[in-house]
Amino acid sequence: MKIPSLIASFSLLLALNIMLLFPISGHAQGAKLVCAPIIGAQTAHGAKVWTMVAGCKEVQLKAGRIVHNFSTEGKISWQGNIPVTFQIDGIPLDSSLEGQFFLDGVPVGQPFAIPSAPSLGKSSWSFMVGSCAFYGLGATRAIKPGRHVLIFDAMLAHKTDFMVWLGDNVYLLNGEWNDLDRMYEKYTKVRLEPHTNAFLLSRPQYAILDDHDYGPDNAEGNFPNKAQTSACFRDFWPNPYFGNGEGEGTNYHFDFQDASFFMLDDRWFRRSEGNTQVIGPNQMNWLKAKLKASRATFKFIGLGSQVVSEVNAHETWSRYPERQQLLDFIRDEHIPGVIFLSGDRHFTELCRLNQPGLYPIYDFTSSPISSIIRKRVSRPKDPEYDHALRVPGTKYVDHNFGKVVIGGPHGARTCVLETYDAFGKLVWRHEISQQELGWSQ
Repeated sequence: MKIPSLIASFSLLLALNIMLLFPISGHAQGAKLVCAPIIGAQTAHGAKVWTMVAGCKEVQLKAGRIVHNFSTEGKISWQGNIPVTFQIDGIPLDSSLEGQFFLDGVPVGQPFAIPSAPSLGKSSWSFMVGSCAFYGLGATRAIKPGRHVLIFDAMLAHKTDFMVWLGDNVYLLNGEWNDLDRMYEKYTKVRLEPHTNAFLLSRPQYAILDDHDYGPDNAEGNFPNKAQTSACFRDFWPNPYFGNGEGEGTNYHFDFQDASFFMLDDRWFRRSEGNTQVIGPNQMNWLKAKLKASRATFKFIGLGSQVVSEVNAHETWSRYPERQQLLDFIRDEHIPGVIFLSGDRHFTELCRLNQPGLYPIYDFTSSPISSIIRKRVSRPKDPEYDHALRVPGTKYVDHNFGKVVIGGPHGARTCVLETYDAFGKLVWRHEISQQELGWSQ
Protein backbone atom coordinates (compact mmCIF):
# COMPACT_ATOMS: atom_id res chain seq x y z
CA MET A 1 0.00 0.00 0.00
CA LYS A 2 1.32 3.47 -0.88
CA ILE A 3 2.15 5.92 1.92
CA PRO A 4 -0.68 8.38 1.06
CA SER A 5 -3.13 5.46 1.21
CA LEU A 6 -1.78 4.44 4.61
CA ILE A 7 -2.17 7.99 5.87
CA ALA A 8 -5.71 8.21 4.49
CA SER A 9 -6.64 4.90 6.11
CA PHE A 10 -5.23 6.02 9.45
CA SER A 11 -7.11 9.31 9.26
CA LEU A 12 -10.42 7.64 8.45
CA LEU A 13 -9.88 5.12 11.25
CA LEU A 14 -9.24 7.99 13.67
CA ALA A 15 -12.35 9.80 12.43
CA LEU A 16 -14.46 6.66 12.90
CA ASN A 17 -13.11 6.21 16.42
CA ILE A 18 -13.95 9.85 17.17
CA MET A 19 -17.49 9.28 15.94
CA LEU A 20 -17.83 6.30 18.26
CA LEU A 21 -16.54 8.28 21.25
CA PHE A 22 -18.50 11.44 20.38
CA PRO A 23 -21.56 10.45 18.30
CA ILE A 24 -22.48 13.20 15.87
CA SER A 25 -25.61 14.17 13.99
CA GLY A 26 -26.49 16.96 11.60
CA HIS A 27 -30.01 17.25 13.06
CA ALA A 28 -31.33 17.95 16.52
CA GLN A 29 -33.09 14.72 17.61
CA GLY A 30 -32.60 14.59 21.35
CA ALA A 31 -29.67 15.94 23.33
CA LYS A 32 -26.34 15.08 21.69
CA LEU A 33 -22.85 16.28 20.83
CA VAL A 34 -22.83 17.27 17.18
CA CYS A 35 -19.04 17.76 17.04
CA ALA A 36 -16.28 16.32 19.16
CA PRO A 37 -14.33 18.87 21.25
CA ILE A 38 -11.59 21.03 19.75
CA ILE A 39 -8.82 22.56 21.85
CA GLY A 40 -8.30 26.22 21.01
CA ALA A 41 -6.25 28.97 22.59
CA GLN A 42 -3.97 27.73 25.36
CA THR A 43 -2.49 29.60 28.29
CA ALA A 44 0.06 28.55 30.89
CA HIS A 45 -2.78 27.37 33.09
CA GLY A 46 -5.69 26.65 30.81
CA ALA A 47 -7.26 26.32 27.38
CA LYS A 48 -10.41 27.03 25.44
CA VAL A 49 -12.60 24.09 24.45
CA TRP A 50 -15.03 24.22 21.52
CA THR A 51 -17.81 21.81 20.61
CA MET A 52 -21.28 21.77 19.07
CA VAL A 53 -24.45 20.48 20.72
CA ALA A 54 -28.12 19.99 19.87
CA GLY A 55 -31.36 19.30 21.68
CA CYS A 56 -30.46 20.63 25.12
CA LYS A 57 -31.02 23.72 27.27
CA GLU A 58 -27.82 23.52 29.29
CA VAL A 59 -24.30 22.32 28.49
CA GLN A 60 -21.91 21.47 31.29
CA LEU A 61 -18.22 20.76 30.95
CA LYS A 62 -16.72 19.17 34.02
CA ALA A 63 -12.98 19.86 34.09
CA GLY A 64 -11.38 18.18 37.07
CA ARG A 65 -13.59 19.08 40.01
CA ILE A 66 -15.07 22.24 38.50
CA VAL A 67 -18.26 22.28 36.42
CA HIS A 68 -18.60 25.03 33.79
CA ASN A 69 -22.09 25.90 32.53
CA PHE A 70 -23.34 27.24 29.21
CA SER A 71 -26.97 28.05 28.43
CA THR A 72 -28.11 27.48 24.85
CA GLU A 73 -31.13 29.76 25.24
CA GLY A 74 -31.24 32.37 22.48
CA LYS A 75 -28.01 31.16 20.83
CA ILE A 76 -27.70 31.19 17.04
CA SER A 77 -27.77 27.76 15.39
CA TRP A 78 -28.43 25.85 12.20
CA GLN A 79 -31.20 23.26 12.64
CA GLY A 80 -30.64 23.40 16.38
CA ASN A 81 -26.88 22.72 16.20
CA ILE A 82 -25.28 25.24 18.56
CA PRO A 83 -21.52 26.06 18.73
CA VAL A 84 -20.22 26.29 22.30
CA THR A 85 -16.90 27.58 23.66
CA PHE A 86 -15.65 27.14 27.24
CA GLN A 87 -12.66 28.81 28.93
CA ILE A 88 -11.04 26.32 31.30
CA ASP A 89 -8.50 27.61 33.84
CA GLY A 90 -6.63 26.17 36.78
CA ILE A 91 -4.67 23.52 34.87
CA PRO A 92 -1.14 23.03 36.25
CA LEU A 93 1.82 23.65 33.97
CA ASP A 94 2.73 20.74 31.67
CA SER A 95 -0.43 18.99 32.71
CA SER A 96 -4.04 18.42 31.76
CA LEU A 97 -7.47 17.97 33.28
CA GLU A 98 -9.97 15.30 32.38
CA GLY A 99 -13.00 16.83 30.68
CA GLN A 100 -16.49 15.39 30.48
CA PHE A 101 -19.53 16.90 28.76
CA PHE A 102 -23.03 16.82 30.24
CA LEU A 103 -26.17 17.86 28.38
CA ASP A 104 -29.01 18.81 30.73
CA GLY A 105 -27.15 16.92 33.46
CA VAL A 106 -26.64 13.70 31.48
CA PRO A 107 -23.06 12.67 30.56
CA VAL A 108 -22.37 12.38 26.82
CA GLY A 109 -19.35 11.16 24.91
CA GLN A 110 -16.16 9.98 26.56
CA PRO A 111 -13.78 11.82 28.91
CA PHE A 112 -11.01 13.71 27.11
CA ALA A 113 -7.85 15.62 28.04
CA ILE A 114 -7.77 19.43 28.30
CA PRO A 115 -4.06 20.37 28.21
CA SER A 116 -2.37 23.57 29.26
CA ALA A 117 0.51 24.96 27.21
CA PRO A 118 3.95 23.50 27.98
CA SER A 119 6.23 25.40 30.34
CA LEU A 120 8.86 27.70 28.86
CA GLY A 121 12.20 26.37 27.74
CA LYS A 122 11.45 23.80 25.04
CA SER A 123 14.56 23.51 22.90
CA SER A 124 12.53 22.77 19.78
CA TRP A 125 8.89 23.29 18.91
CA SER A 126 6.79 23.84 15.78
CA PHE A 127 3.50 24.97 14.36
CA MET A 128 1.64 24.51 11.08
CA VAL A 129 0.28 27.23 8.77
CA GLY A 130 -2.08 27.27 5.80
CA SER A 131 -4.91 29.10 4.08
CA CYS A 132 -7.61 28.66 1.45
CA ALA A 133 -9.32 25.44 2.57
CA PHE A 134 -12.23 24.92 0.19
CA TYR A 135 -14.48 21.91 0.67
CA GLY A 136 -17.27 21.52 -1.87
CA LEU A 137 -20.76 20.96 -0.47
CA GLY A 138 -23.83 20.13 -2.53
CA ALA A 139 -23.58 21.54 -6.06
CA THR A 140 -20.17 23.09 -5.34
CA ARG A 141 -18.60 19.63 -5.13
CA ALA A 142 -18.40 19.91 -8.92
CA ILE A 143 -16.10 22.93 -8.50
CA LYS A 144 -13.67 21.21 -6.17
CA PRO A 145 -14.35 17.51 -5.48
CA GLY A 146 -13.90 16.25 -1.94
CA ARG A 147 -10.75 14.27 -2.73
CA HIS A 148 -8.68 17.38 -2.06
CA VAL A 149 -9.47 17.20 1.66
CA LEU A 150 -7.11 14.21 1.77
CA ILE A 151 -4.37 16.79 2.38
CA PHE A 152 -5.67 16.91 5.96
CA ASP A 153 -4.52 13.30 6.33
CA ALA A 154 -0.97 14.38 5.51
CA MET A 155 -1.27 17.35 7.86
CA LEU A 156 -2.54 15.04 10.59
CA ALA A 157 0.58 12.89 10.25
CA HIS A 158 2.87 15.90 10.89
CA LYS A 159 3.23 16.45 14.62
CA THR A 160 3.24 20.12 15.57
CA ASP A 161 2.32 22.03 18.72
CA PHE A 162 -0.59 23.87 17.07
CA MET A 163 -2.08 25.07 13.77
CA VAL A 164 -2.46 28.66 12.50
CA TRP A 165 -5.20 29.18 9.88
CA LEU A 166 -4.40 32.22 7.71
CA GLY A 167 -7.85 32.94 6.30
CA ASP A 168 -10.33 31.61 3.74
CA ASN A 169 -10.79 28.69 6.12
CA VAL A 170 -14.44 28.39 5.07
CA TYR A 171 -15.73 29.68 1.73
CA LEU A 172 -19.02 31.54 1.96
CA LEU A 173 -20.53 31.43 -1.55
CA ASN A 174 -23.50 32.67 -3.56
CA GLY A 175 -24.81 35.14 -1.01
CA GLU A 176 -24.31 32.90 2.03
CA TRP A 177 -22.59 35.91 3.59
CA ASN A 178 -25.98 37.67 3.71
CA ASP A 179 -27.98 34.78 5.18
CA LEU A 180 -27.30 33.92 8.83
CA ASP A 181 -28.85 30.45 8.58
CA ARG A 182 -26.88 29.54 5.46
CA MET A 183 -23.53 30.70 6.85
CA TYR A 184 -24.02 28.65 10.03
CA GLU A 185 -25.02 25.70 7.85
CA LYS A 186 -21.79 26.04 5.83
CA TYR A 187 -19.58 26.20 8.93
CA THR A 188 -21.40 23.25 10.53
CA LYS A 189 -21.14 21.00 7.48
CA VAL A 190 -17.44 21.77 7.04
CA ARG A 191 -16.83 20.88 10.70
CA LEU A 192 -18.54 17.52 10.14
CA GLU A 193 -16.28 16.55 7.21
CA PRO A 194 -14.33 13.52 8.57
CA HIS A 195 -10.83 14.40 7.28
CA THR A 196 -11.05 18.02 8.42
CA ASN A 197 -12.60 17.02 11.75
CA ALA A 198 -9.86 14.51 12.51
CA PHE A 199 -7.19 17.16 11.95
CA LEU A 200 -9.02 19.78 14.03
CA LEU A 201 -9.05 17.35 16.94
CA SER A 202 -5.34 16.59 16.69
CA ARG A 203 -3.84 19.83 18.13
CA PRO A 204 -4.79 23.35 19.31
CA GLN A 205 -6.19 25.59 16.57
CA TYR A 206 -5.82 29.36 16.00
CA ALA A 207 -7.42 31.24 13.09
CA ILE A 208 -7.82 34.58 11.36
CA LEU A 209 -10.41 35.39 8.72
CA ASP A 210 -10.00 36.71 5.20
CA ASP A 211 -12.44 37.80 2.51
CA HIS A 212 -14.17 34.43 1.94
CA ASP A 213 -14.83 33.91 5.65
CA TYR A 214 -15.95 37.54 5.85
CA GLY A 215 -18.05 38.18 2.75
CA PRO A 216 -17.76 38.40 -1.05
CA ASP A 217 -14.44 38.21 -2.87
CA ASN A 218 -12.16 41.08 -1.79
CA ALA A 219 -14.78 42.37 0.67
CA GLU A 220 -13.66 45.22 2.89
CA GLY A 221 -14.82 47.61 5.59
CA ASN A 222 -17.95 48.77 3.78
CA PHE A 223 -19.43 45.24 3.55
CA PRO A 224 -22.83 45.76 5.22
CA ASN A 225 -23.20 42.34 6.85
CA LYS A 226 -19.73 42.14 8.39
CA ALA A 227 -21.09 42.09 11.96
CA GLN A 228 -22.95 38.81 11.32
CA THR A 229 -20.16 37.07 9.40
CA SER A 230 -17.62 38.09 12.05
CA ALA A 231 -19.94 36.85 14.81
CA CYS A 232 -20.19 33.50 13.02
CA PHE A 233 -16.39 33.34 12.82
CA ARG A 234 -16.18 34.02 16.58
CA ASP A 235 -18.67 31.25 17.30
CA PHE A 236 -16.65 28.60 15.46
CA TRP A 237 -13.04 29.48 16.37
CA PRO A 238 -11.90 29.31 20.04
CA ASN A 239 -9.31 32.10 19.76
CA PRO A 240 -7.92 33.90 22.85
CA TYR A 241 -10.13 36.97 22.28
CA PHE A 242 -11.49 39.04 19.39
CA GLY A 243 -10.74 42.65 18.51
CA ASN A 244 -11.37 45.43 20.97
CA GLY A 245 -14.18 43.61 22.79
CA GLU A 246 -16.79 45.95 21.31
CA GLY A 247 -17.65 43.88 18.24
CA GLU A 248 -15.18 45.58 15.88
CA GLY A 249 -12.64 43.33 14.23
CA THR A 250 -11.31 39.90 15.13
CA ASN A 251 -7.60 40.57 15.78
CA TYR A 252 -5.84 39.01 18.79
CA HIS A 253 -2.42 37.96 20.03
CA PHE A 254 -0.91 35.08 21.94
CA ASP A 255 2.49 33.86 23.12
CA PHE A 256 4.02 30.41 22.81
CA GLN A 257 7.47 29.58 24.17
CA ASP A 258 9.90 32.22 22.83
CA ALA A 259 7.55 33.59 20.14
CA SER A 260 4.70 36.09 20.02
CA PHE A 261 1.86 35.95 17.49
CA PHE A 262 -0.07 39.04 16.35
CA MET A 263 -3.09 37.94 14.34
CA LEU A 264 -4.67 40.74 12.32
CA ASP A 265 -8.08 41.45 10.83
CA ASP A 266 -7.38 42.81 7.35
CA ARG A 267 -11.06 43.12 6.33
CA TRP A 268 -13.13 44.98 8.94
CA PHE A 269 -11.21 48.28 8.59
CA ARG A 270 -9.98 47.95 4.98
CA ARG A 271 -10.56 50.90 2.62
CA SER A 272 -9.12 50.22 -0.83
CA GLU A 273 -10.40 53.42 -2.44
CA GLY A 274 -7.32 55.57 -2.75
CA ASN A 275 -5.32 52.76 -1.12
CA THR A 276 -6.26 54.29 2.23
CA GLN A 277 -5.80 51.52 4.81
CA VAL A 278 -5.82 47.77 5.44
CA ILE A 279 -6.00 47.47 9.24
CA GLY A 280 -6.79 51.06 10.23
CA PRO A 281 -5.22 53.35 12.87
CA ASN A 282 -6.72 51.68 15.97
CA GLN A 283 -5.53 48.21 15.00
CA MET A 284 -2.17 49.63 13.91
CA ASN A 285 -1.70 51.30 17.30
CA TRP A 286 -2.66 48.04 19.01
CA LEU A 287 -0.10 46.15 16.90
CA LYS A 288 2.67 48.66 17.58
CA ALA A 289 2.04 48.55 21.33
CA LYS A 290 2.07 44.74 21.36
CA LEU A 291 5.26 44.57 19.29
CA LYS A 292 7.02 47.06 21.53
CA ALA A 293 6.00 45.17 24.68
CA SER A 294 7.06 41.75 23.38
CA ARG A 295 10.40 40.29 24.42
CA ALA A 296 9.99 37.21 22.23
CA THR A 297 12.81 35.98 20.00
CA PHE A 298 10.47 35.72 17.01
CA LYS A 299 7.41 37.88 16.40
CA PHE A 300 4.99 36.47 13.84
CA ILE A 301 2.41 38.79 12.28
CA GLY A 302 -0.41 36.83 10.64
CA LEU A 303 -2.85 38.24 8.10
CA GLY A 304 -4.65 37.30 4.89
CA SER A 305 -2.96 39.75 2.49
CA GLN A 306 0.67 39.68 1.40
CA VAL A 307 2.89 42.38 2.87
CA VAL A 308 6.18 42.17 0.97
CA SER A 309 5.23 41.28 -2.62
CA GLU A 310 5.00 44.30 -4.91
CA VAL A 311 3.88 42.50 -8.10
CA ASN A 312 0.63 41.12 -6.67
CA ALA A 313 -2.02 42.94 -8.71
CA HIS A 314 -4.68 42.50 -6.06
CA GLU A 315 -4.44 43.30 -2.35
CA THR A 316 -0.79 43.49 -1.37
CA TRP A 317 0.15 45.83 1.50
CA SER A 318 2.76 47.43 -0.78
CA ARG A 319 -0.08 49.56 -2.22
CA TYR A 320 -0.90 51.08 1.18
CA PRO A 321 1.04 53.59 3.33
CA GLU A 322 0.57 51.33 6.37
CA ARG A 323 3.33 48.97 5.19
CA GLN A 324 6.06 51.60 5.32
CA GLN A 325 4.58 53.06 8.49
CA LEU A 326 4.94 49.68 10.20
CA LEU A 327 8.41 48.99 8.78
CA ASP A 328 9.61 52.42 9.91
CA PHE A 329 8.27 51.69 13.39
CA ILE A 330 10.13 48.36 13.52
CA ARG A 331 13.34 50.11 12.42
CA ASP A 332 13.03 53.16 14.66
CA GLU A 333 12.05 51.17 17.77
CA HIS A 334 14.66 48.46 17.08
CA ILE A 335 12.15 45.61 17.29
CA PRO A 336 13.91 42.38 16.28
CA GLY A 337 12.56 39.08 15.01
CA VAL A 338 9.52 40.10 12.93
CA ILE A 339 8.27 37.61 10.31
CA PHE A 340 5.00 37.90 8.37
CA LEU A 341 2.69 34.94 7.72
CA SER A 342 0.12 35.40 4.94
CA GLY A 343 -2.30 33.48 2.74
CA ASP A 344 -4.88 34.26 0.02
CA ARG A 345 -2.81 33.86 -3.16
CA HIS A 346 -3.57 30.22 -4.15
CA PHE A 347 0.15 29.53 -4.50
CA THR A 348 3.02 29.56 -2.02
CA GLU A 349 6.16 31.69 -1.91
CA LEU A 350 8.63 33.24 0.50
CA CYS A 351 9.35 36.93 -0.10
CA ARG A 352 12.17 39.01 1.37
CA LEU A 353 12.40 42.80 1.52
CA ASN A 354 15.60 44.72 2.21
CA GLN A 355 15.46 48.39 3.23
CA PRO A 356 18.19 50.69 4.58
CA GLY A 357 18.63 50.48 8.33
CA LEU A 358 16.34 47.44 8.64
CA TYR A 359 17.03 43.72 8.76
CA PRO A 360 15.47 41.51 6.00
CA ILE A 361 11.68 41.35 6.29
CA TYR A 362 10.30 37.93 5.36
CA ASP A 363 6.73 37.15 4.30
CA PHE A 364 5.83 33.43 4.20
CA THR A 365 2.73 33.04 2.01
CA SER A 366 1.17 29.57 2.40
CA SER A 367 -1.74 28.76 0.04
CA PRO A 368 -3.88 26.84 -0.91
CA ILE A 369 -4.63 23.91 1.37
CA SER A 370 -7.47 22.56 -0.78
CA SER A 371 -8.90 25.42 -2.83
CA ILE A 372 -8.41 26.29 -6.50
CA ILE A 373 -4.77 26.54 -7.65
CA ARG A 374 -3.61 29.73 -9.39
CA LYS A 375 -1.94 27.85 -12.23
CA ARG A 376 -1.26 30.89 -14.39
CA VAL A 377 1.56 31.84 -12.00
CA SER A 378 3.50 29.06 -13.74
CA ARG A 379 3.34 30.92 -17.09
CA PRO A 380 6.27 33.24 -17.95
CA LYS A 381 3.91 36.03 -19.08
CA ASP A 382 2.27 36.28 -15.66
CA PRO A 383 3.62 39.19 -13.54
CA GLU A 384 4.05 36.86 -10.57
CA TYR A 385 5.89 34.16 -12.52
CA ASP A 386 9.11 35.52 -11.05
CA HIS A 387 10.09 38.67 -9.20
CA ALA A 388 13.07 40.13 -7.38
CA LEU A 389 11.57 39.89 -3.87
CA ARG A 390 10.87 36.14 -4.02
CA VAL A 391 13.44 33.91 -2.35
CA PRO A 392 14.64 31.63 -5.18
CA GLY A 393 13.16 28.14 -5.18
CA THR A 394 10.21 28.91 -2.90
CA LYS A 395 7.36 29.23 -5.42
CA TYR A 396 5.02 26.24 -5.29
CA VAL A 397 1.84 26.05 -7.36
CA ASP A 398 -0.21 23.17 -5.98
CA HIS A 399 -2.04 22.17 -2.83
CA ASN A 400 0.26 22.50 0.17
CA PHE A 401 0.69 23.44 3.81
CA GLY A 402 3.45 25.12 5.76
CA LYS A 403 5.39 24.26 8.87
CA VAL A 404 7.55 26.51 11.07
CA VAL A 405 10.15 24.91 13.33
CA ILE A 406 11.90 26.86 16.09
CA GLY A 407 15.13 25.43 17.49
CA GLY A 408 18.74 26.06 18.40
CA PRO A 409 20.48 27.17 21.60
CA HIS A 410 19.43 30.18 23.64
CA GLY A 411 20.73 33.38 22.02
CA ALA A 412 21.24 31.68 18.67
CA ARG A 413 17.76 30.41 17.83
CA THR A 414 16.68 29.44 14.32
CA CYS A 415 13.36 29.67 12.52
CA VAL A 416 12.97 27.10 9.74
CA LEU A 417 10.16 27.69 7.23
CA GLU A 418 8.99 24.62 5.32
CA THR A 419 6.42 23.83 2.63
CA TYR A 420 4.92 20.36 2.16
CA ASP A 421 2.87 19.01 -0.73
CA ALA A 422 -0.57 17.37 -0.46
CA PHE A 423 1.03 14.03 0.46
CA GLY A 424 3.23 15.46 3.21
CA LYS A 425 6.47 15.48 1.20
CA LEU A 426 8.91 18.34 1.80
CA VAL A 427 8.99 20.79 -1.14
CA TRP A 428 11.40 23.44 0.19
CA ARG A 429 12.86 24.75 3.42
CA HIS A 430 14.51 28.03 4.37
CA GLU A 431 16.37 28.70 7.62
CA ILE A 432 16.44 32.12 9.26
CA SER A 433 18.76 32.80 12.18
CA GLN A 434 17.90 34.94 15.17
CA GLN A 435 20.90 37.11 14.35
CA GLU A 436 19.64 37.79 10.79
CA LEU A 437 16.51 39.47 12.17
CA GLY A 438 18.21 42.13 14.21
CA TRP A 439 21.00 44.70 14.35
CA SER A 440 24.65 44.04 15.00
CA GLN A 441 25.97 45.53 18.23
